[in-house]
Amino acid sequence: MTNKSKNRTEVDMYFVDFERVQLNNVIPLHFLKDDEIPASFHLLDGLEYSLNIKLKPGKWLFCVYGDNWISEGRYQLQIVVCNDKSPLVTDIVAYEKTLMEKKNWLSNFQKDFVEAKKRYEEVTKQLENESTQINELLAERDKAYNTFKTEAQQQYLHANANQPNNGGLFGWFST
Repeated sequence: MTNKSKNRTEVDMYFVDFERVQLNNVIPLHFLKDDEIPASFHLLDGLEYSLNIKLKPGKWLFCVYGDNWISEGRYQLQIVVCNDKSPLVTDIVAYEKTLMEKKNWLSNFQKDFVEAKKRYEEVTKQLENESTQINELLAERDKAYNTFKTEAQQQYLHANANQPNNGGLFGWFST
């Protein structure tokens, strides 16, 4: 496992008796361009089973290779023997098993998600089209009612024009 800090890069190597998975922190850039699939589907892309080398008791030689030509390489090696009977081993194995299951689930679910998103976009567009048509129909209906009312009023304008104005409120009530 590689962890970068401000002043150094730290690499952890585990020689253990249980199967491990490792998360490669390199983020594939190709998914950043893909608007169709959210980044959540790529969180576990770098999760893979790691090469598990079991060390037997004895003497070992560890070598470090660096290809930094700009500055002098400085290394600090720390070798720690971990307790393989620790309850944390059970937790780690369970977490890694669950993470691999989640990776597989995400891989399968991605197809369902893309189909559902596509369908959602289709029905959203359909709803927008229907809303536009409904608003246009309502506007045409209001226009037709206004014209209908105006035509109906036209037949009474001639009748009112022939009658003398007897006063009252706008000629409607006689005094």
